[in-house]
Amino acid sequence: MRIETQRVDEARFGRQTERLTQTILGRFATVSDLLHGARALALSSEEVNPQEWSVYFDTITRQFANGIVDMGYVERVARADVDAF
Repeated sequence: MRIETQRVDEARFGRQTERLTQTILGRFATVSDLLHGARALALSSEEVNPQEWSVYFDTITRQFANGIVDMGYVERVARADVDAF
């Protein structure tokens, strides 16, 4: 009886571990997709203006329930151009 109980417990643990692993991998995939989308936006626009970013951001916020806290856009600025900002 004890061996059977241990076997059942191990099987349940294995199922729970697999379910948790798949949930975590799914969340990472969501974040990866959103980051690739943001990169595509930046590459497809000469300059991402606040309105473009706002439209993109508004379309992805429903995905934040999957563990994302926030997301922003920062453009690289050459050191020589820092004073212009």
